[in-house]
Amino acid sequence: MVITKIERQKKNPSRFSLYIDDEYSLGIHKEVLLDFGFRTGDPITDKIVEEVKRAEDTRRARETALRLLSFRARSAHELQSRLKKKDIPEGIIRAVIASLKKSGLLNDLEFGRAFAHDKLLRKPMGREMLKQELRKRGLSNDDVESVLSEVYTDDAEESYAFKLLSKRIERSRTALAKLDPTKRRKRLADYLARRGFQWDVVKKAIDQTLGREE
Repeated sequence: MVITKIERQKKNPSRFSLYIDDEYSLGIHKEVLLDFGFRTGDPITDKIVEEVKRAEDTRRARETALRLLSFRARSAHELQSRLKKKDIPEGIIRAVIASLKKSGLLNDLEFGRAFAHDKLLRKPMGREMLKQELRKRGLSNDDVESVLSEVYTDDAEESYAFKLLSKRIERSRTALAKLDPTKRRKRLADYLARRGFQWDVVKKAIDQTLGREE
């Protein structure tokens, strides 16, 4: 087999069409073309064609990964899921993710810290809810526990619960005032429980807040 023509694509000047034995074979990026050093008239084998396809998939996977990371930080699991949707072979996805981790561009622990900070800043939540959110994004148990231990130091969880509850009471003051004390406490307790706070934290926050209100 012989490369009979290498033609720049009109719609995408950074890509070239490779013709083998006068028939279109595949499209490749200029970087891949330069890496292989192809020229018209060069002999080529099926094995080399497969190597070219793998190099093209690897370049595409890395380019896609870097573009996704430029929008926002992501966990390795999130990135892997997005790359799978691009029909990139799993072996190549694993290799690209390993390369990004090695270069420091992908770090689950750093992602977890940033994710937790953003979540708690926008709308506080309890330890259990944040743990579920981090696990959903594929973080390892060790990374999850590291993030939680950094975020919930001393009485931080109680402080988050108190702030969230104070805002809830202020926003729903009229509706809550119509309820008797028992129902009022239950409604607020249920709200904090849904946000992932444990019962001892919920009780302390309600006693502290409603004690002042009542």
